[in-house]
Amino acid sequence: MPRKKTNAGDQPPPTAPEHYNRALDWLKDGQPQKALTELNKAIRLDKQFLDALATRANLYLARGDIDKALKDFDRAVHANPRSPAAYTNRGLVLMQLELYDDALDDFESAIFMGGSSAEMYFNRGDARGFVGDLAGALDDFSEALQRRPDYALAYQRRGDIHASLGNMRQALDDFTGAIRLDPQSVFAHIGRALVRQQTGDETGALDDYNTALRLQPERAGVLLARSSLLAKMRDYRRAAADLKQFLALTGLRGQPALALQRQLLHLRARARWSR
Repeated sequence: MPRKKTNAGDQPPPTAPEHYNRALDWLKDGQPQKALTELNKAIRLDKQFLDALATRANLYLARGDIDKALKDFDRAVHANPRSPAAYTNRGLVLMQLELYDDALDDFESAIFMGGSSAEMYFNRGDARGFVGDLAGALDDFSEALQRRPDYALAYQRRGDIHASLGNMRQALDDFTGAIRLDPQSVFAHIGRALVRQQTGDETGALDDYNTALRLQPERAGVLLARSSLLAKMRDYRRAAADLKQFLALTGLRGQPALALQRQLLHLRARARWSR
């Protein structure tokens, strides 16, 4: 048979990594559909390409195609059964789907397969907290902080667990540690506000609620909590303003709304009497 002629300038077809890198470039340019096309080509060439499978799964997840995303994460685990990253990627999606027991299994597997980063222990601690293993969660968050002392989110999550267990001193220390590392952490400010309020530091709690609302002005739950605190501190005018804003943001209807409307009228009346 005659040999097929080739031109001197002919290039070999792109490899799977080259398709993957093109996909990353398309993602940087804000072109997810073109990125998906390149990822499909990469995976056709290498069905065990973990990064390509994970990236495609995340694209599916971003557009709400949960079934396709999970299939890709499953394929990644089956193709790379000793890869901590494969289990971690799937576990993170299962956490988003609130399948906490399944997520915990994956994070356990990730560590068993050699995963030893702070993030690995943080993930398992997070899942343990959601399934009710608070002691195990504390151990994992502490291990994460041993491995990465600047892990602000681990401080915050450990603070949440300590607060749940009634360990208010430790919770306060952890929330303060999280805020020191990340002053923009809304949840750390909220957590510290709640602990301060429960331990009688109303002024400190108000400072933290104020900061949380400065960072996220439309966080309705914080408005309600600050309204309650302000009423306790007899600042009825500001308490009424917070409650009014809470009702406007949430659009509550029915009996809960009526109860809060009555509370609002009561606060306004107290504000007038206290002038």
